[in-house]
Formats: sequence, C-alpha cells, structure tokens
Amino acid sequence: RECKPQDLANIVHALNSLGVTWVDGFWATLRSHVLHTCDRFIPRDVSTLLRALAMAGERLDSEVIDALLAKTEDIARVLEPRDVSTILWAVATMARKDLLTARLFETLQRRALAIAGEFTSRDVAMFLWSVATLDIRMDPSLLVALQHRAIAIADDLNHQGVSTTMWSLASIGGKLEESTWARIAERAVAIAADMNTQDVSEILWALATVKNPPPNKVLAAAMFRRAGEQANECNPQTISNVVWAMGTFGDKGHLDLLKVLQQRALSILDEYVPRDIGMLVWGPATLGVKVDSAVLDRLQEQVVRIISDFGPQDIAVFTHGVAALGSMLHPATLQAIERHAISISVKFLPQHVANFLWAFATMKVCPTPGVLDAMQCRTRDAIEGFEPQHVANVLWAVASLRLTLEDDTIQALLQHARATSIIAKPPDMTMLLWALSEFEIQPPPAVLTAILDRCEVTVEDFLPAQISNLLRSLAVLCVPVPESLMDKLLDRATSCPSTYCAQEVSNLLWALACLSAHKQAVRAGLYERLAREAEVVQINESMHLSQINQFFVDLSLSCSEDPALEKSLPSSINSLRETLEKPAAAAFAQASTTTSRLQNDIVNALKAGWQGIIAEEEAHDPVSGYGLDMLLDASAVPELAPLGCAPGKWALEVDGPSHFLKVGDRRQPTRSTLLKRTHLQRLGYTLVSVPYWDWDKIRREGLDVKLQYLEDKLRNPL
Repeated sequence: RECKPQDLANIVHALNSLGVTWVDGFWATLRSHVLHTCDRFIPRDVSTLLRALAMAGERLDSEVIDALLAKTEDIARVLEPRDVSTILWAVATMARKDLLTARLFETLQRRALAIAGEFTSRDVAMFLWSVATLDIRMDPSLLVALQHRAIAIADDLNHQGVSTTMWSLASIGGKLEESTWARIAERAVAIAADMNTQDVSEILWALATVKNPPPNKVLAAAMFRRAGEQANECNPQTISNVVWAMGTFGDKGHLDLLKVLQQRALSILDEYVPRDIGMLVWGPATLGVKVDSAVLDRLQEQVVRIISDFGPQDIAVFTHGVAALGSMLHPATLQAIERHAISISVKFLPQHVANFLWAFATMKVCPTPGVLDAMQCRTRDAIEGFEPQHVANVLWAVASLRLTLEDDTIQALLQHARATSIIAKPPDMTMLLWALSEFEIQPPPAVLTAILDRCEVTVEDFLPAQISNLLRSLAVLCVPVPESLMDKLLDRATSCPSTYCAQEVSNLLWALACLSAHKQAVRAGLYERLAREAEVVQINESMHLSQINQFFVDLSLSCSEDPALEKSLPSSINSLRETLEKPAAAAFAQASTTTSRLQNDIVNALKAGWQGIIAEEEAHDPVSGYGLDMLLDASAVPELAPLGCAPGKWALEVDGPSHFLKVGDRRQPTRSTLLKRTHLQRLGYTLVSVPYWDWDKIRREGLDVKLQYLEDKLRNPL
C-alpha cells in the first residue's frame, strides 16, 4: 500500500531481470494496487510498468492493461520518446493488438511525430519494430520522419538496432527513401563483424523483401560472409532466410556457403518447422542449383513427421521447390501432402493453388481426384483474388497433365482472365492460350478480344518463345489474328535479340502456314531470320520436322498460286528447303496411323453396299505426305459413276473426336484438320468427311440407312 508507481515498476522490472518466479498472491496484490493508483502514474511509470509486465510473460487480464493504456492517452502530450516507443513495444510484445484502439495509436503517432527529432536509435528501432509486429498501417509522414531520424543517428545504431530497423522498415512497407536504406546499409557494413546470426537473418530478409531501393550488394556480400563465419551457430530460420535471400537475389557467388548451410541443416533437421523446410528447397531451385540428395531425403522425412503443422503456403512452397529442382516427392511424402492439402484446402490462396498444381505438372505426377476437386472448388471460391499469372498456371498445369476441369471452373477462370487482362503479361497470355489449345476449347469472343488487345499493347515485351507459342495456340484454336497485331508480332519476332530454339522455329513456321501469313512474314524479314536460326539449332526431332513439312507444303502451294510470293522469298528460305525438305517429308510420312473401329465399319458398309467400289485404306498423298483414311474409286459403281470424281483423287476422311474443337455448344474442326483439308483440296482432291457423331447415330441402323447417308456425303463433298 505504501509503494509508489515507480516502486511498483522497479520491483517488477527487477524480478524479471533476476529471473524470479512470481509467488502466489503477488500478481493479485500488484493488480489491485495498479488499479487503485493508476491515476497518479507519470509517463515513465506507465512505460516502465508496461515493459516489465510484457517481459514477465504472464497472461495479463485486460483490465490492468486497459487502465495503463487509458492513462497513456491522458498523458500523451508529455510522453518522452522512450515512453512512446516502450509503450507501443509492450503492446506488441504482449500480442495485445486488440487493446490498441485506433484512437490510442493515432495519439501515439501524433506525439511521435512531434518529438521525432529527439528519438534515440533505440527509440526508432523499437517503434518501427512494434508497428511491424502489430501489422498496423503507419502514418506516411511519421514513417518519413523516423527515416530521417535514422539517418541522423545511424552511427549510434548497434548490430541489433541495425537489423531491427531494417527488418521493421521492410515489414512495414510504404515508401522507403533510398538515402535511408543506403545510410543504414553503410552502418551495417561498418559493424558487420558484430552481427550475430539473428542479425544476419533479419538483414538479408529485409534486403530480399524490399524491391525499391534495390538490394545493397556490398551489404549482402558482407552478410553472406558473416553467415559463413557463424555457420555452425545458425538455426533453421537463419539458414532458410539466408538461402531464400540467395534465391531472391539470384546470387550464385556463394554456392560454397549454400553447401555448408545444407550440411548444418542436416545436423539440426529435427528443429525445422514448415516455413524453414520450404525455403531450404526454394532457394536452390530458384538458383538452378541441386540440393544434396541426403538433405532432400531427410527433409521429406521431416515433412511427413510434421505435416499437420503445414499451412497452404508451406505446402505450395515446398512442392514448388522440389518440382523446380527436377526432383520427385517420395510416395509417403506425396500421400501425406495430398491428404493434408485436401483437409485445409479452404485456406489456400490463389497463389498457393497455382503453385501447388504447377508442381504436380512439372513433376509429371497426376494429383488424386480429391486434390483436383478441392483445388477446383477453391479456385471458384477465391476467383476474385486470382492474378493473370495464377489463372495461366492453373490452366497450364491441368492441360500439361492431360486432365480435365469442370466447365464451371474453366468459365470462371476465363471470365476472370478477361476482367484482369489489363495487367496480364506475355507469359500469362501465352500459357493461357496454350492450355486452351491443349483442351481444344476456343474461348468466348469477349475473352479473346481482351487478350488480343492486351497482346497488341505489350508486344514489345514478347520473347521468341512467347511469340511462337501465341501464334501456334491461336492457329490451333482457329482464331484469326487481326492484321495490325500480326504485323507487330512478326516485326517483334524479327527484331527480338533473343535466339530461337528448334521448337520455337518449327512452331512459328507451322503457325504462319496455318494463318496464311507468308507475305507478312516475308515483308517483316522473319523468314530470313528463322532460316538463319534453323541452321544453328539443328532441327532433327520428328515432331518439329513434321511441322516444317506442313510449312513447306503450304509455302509451295502458295508460291504456285502466287508467283510474286515465290520471287519475294529470301534465298535463305530456299536453302533451308533444300536442307530440310526431304527429312521433313520423311518424318511426316512416318507418323503412325491407326485404323479405328469406326473406319472399319464404314469400309464394310461401302463394300457391302456397292459391288465394285475400291476403297484403298491408309493411302498417302505423294506430294504432301498426308495420310488418307480411304482413297475411293467408284467408277465401276453405276449409281456413283455420274459423280465424275477422278480415281485416285476422291478421299474419304473419318473424323473422330480428336479432329474437333469445342466452341461453345458447337464442334469445329481443329486447325490441323482444316490445314490438311485445305492442302489436299489445293492438290486437287475431292474430300468427304464423316464426323464421328453422325455415324454414331446410325451405327446400329440397317445397311440401307448407312448407304443413303454415305451417298449423300459423296454427292456433297467439302
């Protein structure tokens, strides 16, 4: 009862410093006395007592804290810098954000702004740390004022002050002044030898988190050196932050340190929590550096042991990292992750969904139906949060695995892609259209328009791979490319300094044939560029050669129809034709073909109904190399002879499901099917197409019905 407020604060502070456990009844007595004398507290009493209570680690009731914080508001105008920073630090340390009212925080900010010029290095670090820990928005003017103060007292910052200030500024976000970052970095380099592992961890994390100003390379190098000097003292969080920073910087200059930290990780693996595990694989994966197999095996064992502690981000980062390393998940690890992912799928954010599915596709492992259903459900529920990259990655992953999505999911993704197209980047648009081409689904016109408009705006950002994928996908989807966009894409494809690989050359040439863009490509100088690239990359894979064969066929037909085109071709294209035409034709002709049951049924009907008809199956056109399901000769059939089709030029094609795209509720021939039809017709063939759904309707009917259908088809060719 005789204790003054300062006495109470000093007693609690002393007990904490001595590590003395509070005896029964002490808190009750203290609590009662604080509540009865709080109105007599001066600023230093409030701040010292709050600091002492926070350090005591006791679960304090709200009434005492409320009383002390209410007193803070009453005396805010006379608070000194130490009091302001200490009071806010105490609230943050007690994790009692719920008791920090908006009014009180605004009061503390106003006072801090008024006396910012008096803040010590300790005050700056504590105040910023508290704001970052409480995750509350700071007044921009106060943030600027404290940054200016940090510059002024930078030489007073010790190793902990430097690391705390940098970590806090990075966590708070907002506008960081380059001069502030540079001055604190200068101080950090000067006292690098004093830095402990936690300081190193926090500084590297801050440098990797802040994008503007860019990372200070001198400081980063100093921290990597210091990490190496203390490698045997690093805990899991320090190791993960150091490795994460390496990956974020793209720093391959400290790979020896990476190996040392991996070995240190092995010795303390039982201490690893989910976040640290994810970073340990993400960093090397980003650098394109392998993780020691023993480390990766042990990490996977730890994942299985603590899988229940994993959150969605932990799952996404770990699986993404393993996949990016070119490694595989152990069956037990995969099973544990899939089961846990389903159980917490409602917590997945768009980025987690996209990265998780991307990992499966990259590892070429199909997720269980339960995982795919859960991710689809989450995609639909969280669609408003998806960025263009997330939409593209989800569609790309599912298409790569040859899986299917529910129509509702696809439509939700496409409509959102349209809504966010204004911020889409070339990789997003090319991946999305590639996925749709694999699904054989043509997007709605409004979605296409939005994407193509965005392509035209961002055309100068396209790389060769993206241009070839974009035009190939548009060709596959049978989408006409606006002339202005085509001109810009071809100009970019010609002038882009990046080189082309074999797949990009063949994709682009094939797409130009499909899109009838020979003249535009010649005008842009693209054919000359691609011919030079083709000489360097050595196109020898069958798939690429087959595409080039179709290009040569189309170019030859176009030149025979338009002599001016022939004259305008660069000599390099003719040289390329001399080099690749034969191997391309051979590869195309060797493509395997199979005779379907549907085709056999049609052949049987033809021969049973019309004696004398000749149906040569699996024939080949000698010029183009195209395979023909049936080459018909009906000259000996009286009822068909009047049709006048020359023997050897009357072809019947049996078109199964793979020959058609889904366009809304309609079916439309694929680009490959249309290209084949066009080429054969230009070569003089009369073509008849029997789509699978037509024959399915009459398959069980009698021969008369089938013959009537076939006769109608023969009388009405394409």
